[in-house]
Amino acid sequence: MIKFAYFLLYFIIFQILLAIFTQFFGIFYFWVVLPANLFFILALLYVSLRGGSQADAAIQSHPKPHPKPLGLTLGLTLKPQRLKADWVFFAVAIISVLTLYQVHYNYSGEYGMVNDRLFQYRQAKNMQYVYPYFSDEWYAVSLVKESINSHSLPLKNPFDNSFFPNLEIFFHSFIAEIMLLFKLDPLTQYAVLSIFFNALIIVLAYLLLRINNVSKFSSAAASLSILYIASSSNLPGIWNLLPFTMGIILFLIGGCFFAEKNIKMTMLSFLFGALFYPPLIIFFTLPLLFNPRG
Repeated sequence: MIKFAYFLLYFIIFQILLAIFTQFFGIFYFWVVLPANLFFILALLYVSLRGGSQADAAIQSHPKPHPKPLGLTLGLTLKPQRLKADWVFFAVAIISVLTLYQVHYNYSGEYGMVNDRLFQYRQAKNMQYVYPYFSDEWYAVSLVKESINSHSLPLKNPFDNSFFPNLEIFFHSFIAEIMLLFKLDPLTQYAVLSIFFNALIIVLAYLLLRINNVSKFSSAAASLSILYIASSSNLPGIWNLLPFTMGIILFLIGGCFFAEKNIKMTMLSFLFGALFYPPLIIFFTLPLLFNPRG
């Protein structure tokens, strides 16, 4: 199951590097990012499949220490004949997506209005609201849309075209690249990415627990309980897509590597997590400073 963490980390790193590179040089176009992603995915699959066969061959024919194959070095040793489906894993993913889907596309419950001076909650039943909920998501949408339209880094105020010192540039560049790659509308389909990445948090929590030898059903129950963390207008959470969302994703990936005693991959995950959301750096450094594994 740790292979999922490897593939996901490499995918995120590639996307952010591709986004920064193409936006910096003004070549941030669909016809640039699509071939680059196709090449990356094919290369990743090739290295993984070749790494799996090379690892077996190296073990059988070289009793003495030998250079590791590239796939083994990167942690990418895919062996299709040995893959086993974890149906609880898929169930956690499906339940997470369906539950978060209802937040925007089939919401029933209380909600408040920004311009309501009486601060009274209203009741909704099967309400569809495709736009972002949290205020920070709205300015993320504007910066992402400006980056896509101008084919450049999100460093321009979309309202007056002035320079904007964007401290969340890695997050907005990354989201812009994903939006461009899948031809999504930043305004009306921002919620789609929110559903996907927040479901990913729950899936990674399940993966982290499984790597630490927690039973499947206990891991599923614990990870799905994240859905009960409330979100509000002042305290964003699992309903929102913000820089800390990506920070938490990379923190969980790093936690998986830490459980596997892979400190190099742990530090790489934490590094990119800190780029997305620097305040999380204290949580990144504590496991490394007080590392009982040596």
